[in-house]
Amino acid sequence: MDPAREQMRTALVAYGAELELFEEDLDLDLLWRSRYRTVGGLRHATREGLKAARLEPGLIDHIMALQGTAGAAAGQGVGTSGAGAAAGLGKESATGAAAAAALGVGSVAGAGSATAFCTPAALACVSRLTWQGATVGTAVRVAIMADCEGDLVLASRHCIEEQGACLPDLSAFGGPLQFLAARPDLDVAVFRGPRGPGFRLQQLPLQQGAALGMLSFPLAVDAELTAAAAGLPGGAASAATAAADPPVVDAGFVSKVSATGILGVASMTTGMPNSSGGAMLSDGTTLAGIFTSIVWHLEEIPDSSHAGSGGSGSGSGGSSSGRSSSSGGSGSVSAAIELNPNAMWTPPADTAPDAVAAVGGDPAQAAELSRLNIGHKNSASIFTTASALWQLLQGAELVPLEPVQQAAEKEARRRFCLKRARG
Repeated sequence: MDPAREQMRTALVAYGAELELFEEDLDLDLLWRSRYRTVGGLRHATREGLKAARLEPGLIDHIMALQGTAGAAAGQGVGTSGAGAAAGLGKESATGAAAAAALGVGSVAGAGSATAFCTPAALACVSRLTWQGATVGTAVRVAIMADCEGDLVLASRHCIEEQGACLPDLSAFGGPLQFLAARPDLDVAVFRGPRGPGFRLQQLPLQQGAALGMLSFPLAVDAELTAAAAGLPGGAASAATAAADPPVVDAGFVSKVSATGILGVASMTTGMPNSSGGAMLSDGTTLAGIFTSIVWHLEEIPDSSHAGSGGSGSGSGGSSSGRSSSSGGSGSVSAAIELNPNAMWTPPADTAPDAVAAVGGDPAQAAELSRLNIGHKNSASIFTTASALWQLLQGAELVPLEPVQQAAEKEARRRFCLKRARG
């Protein structure tokens, strides 16, 4: 994996380009050498400059067309639903590709956004994580070496841990999974699974505002579509083949990255049960992280002594954050790498439950909690970044300690062998 090409792909996706058009490494190298390395550089490129960079005519037309779209968006001024409103406010719009191109971030409806994350190659790298025939999460396969194939499968740890042990007989990608390692604070587990196409792990730091895609299997979507199909001709067959359905695709951007670079916050809307373990993508081939939970604002019950996950008890008018991951809580979480599937870390017995769990058995308190939070329904998606995934894989000795150098050396050997074979 070449860091320069990786950064070039990220810039193209953020610019709104269709990454499939730039599949040749030479195209990426030409743009990089000519200093079109950022969204701003692409936005201000000229046709003459791109010709001088020796880019193919079709790619030049594509880049210039996106410039025209961005210009049209900027010229619309401030509106209520158009691209001009998004450009003027500096926020994402879900109403067209123009806003996405103007902002350099993904738009749900934009041509250069979600389509870049749901290519056939990308869809082949995600699978339902199943246990006893039921979907319990999303599994993601990664490829460490340059052939873009592998057998390392990542999942969210809280989906597979129960009472201090890994669930037995888990499967994904049509075959069984073998537990290799996990880390509670990252909420990620690693398995050995069926070999096949895999995402490359991003090696460059995530940039705030960069475009992101997400592939996952939300339980609520499965239930809704199955129920909708039940009354239609062939509905039973549709429900029976639900396990073979492609994942749900979402697009957004990096809202924030933690100071340590281990956790990221994303503007995704499909963070629901069974989405855990979903692939967070910086493009159609590169894994930016693993989705683990959502976080939301929580107005707690007046005079309640219970704490929201990650927060403290508060009186009337107080607030805290809630988090939908079983690894959350007010206590500290272990950062040790787990190698024994039957001896996994569990929270201390005296860890305070969050406010939602605390009122679960009291209808009156549950109703009051819902009433207080009617105005706070929005949530943000939390994911473990690729940088943290590298730490886990390296710490468990599942990948080389210097992946960039290893990949560069392999590429150099490949080029040398090709040159020698050609005489």
